[in-house]
Amino acid sequence: MCGRYTGYVDDCDELKTIYTAARSAYPETEFAAGEIFPTNTVPLLTSVGGELRPFAATWGFPGFKGKQLIINARAESAVFKPTFAESFRRRRCIVPTTGYFEWAHTDDKTKYHIRSAGRDILYLGGLWCRYEDGVRFVILTTAANTSVAHVHHRMPLVLSEDMLIRWSSDAEFAARYAMSAMPAMVCSQISG
Repeated sequence: MCGRYTGYVDDCDELKTIYTAARSAYPETEFAAGEIFPTNTVPLLTSVGGELRPFAATWGFPGFKGKQLIINARAESAVFKPTFAESFRRRRCIVPTTGYFEWAHTDDKTKYHIRSAGRDILYLGGLWCRYEDGVRFVILTTAANTSVAHVHHRMPLVLSEDMLIRWSSDAEFAARYAMSAMPAMVCSQISG
């Protein structure tokens, strides 16, 4: 679920503003844009003193015993899982995107671009943690709503703009919201 997402900077003024701020704060960091893959470094957002601030992070927590990266965490259980619990309590982040890709669960060949209904930007809930090699993040997922379920049974945790500061600063709110139904998305088939 959610193994790639999009950061089409030229198509979204809000995302362009976030990337510009991140590049200014981290001039030595090369941020991925366009189609984002695990292990790419991207700008994330978090609340600092009641304001959203960008920071740099690489997509994927180290896997167990050096195995495959962990790129997603189930929102419903992340607060209890040892790998994610501390990050859920203290290190929630916002992943700014223009959408994400999903392959149909029926055949794994049909690719869809899923995006916000009515907005160019799509904010996803995530968790971050500092490791020896730097800051890394995962995207939280939840049960798909009816707008996405025909493509896949899971979807990212979607945040509306008015909840971004609260999501990243209020653990009780975040725990409640992780159990909520997600807003409707637009699914566009892009290959077959």
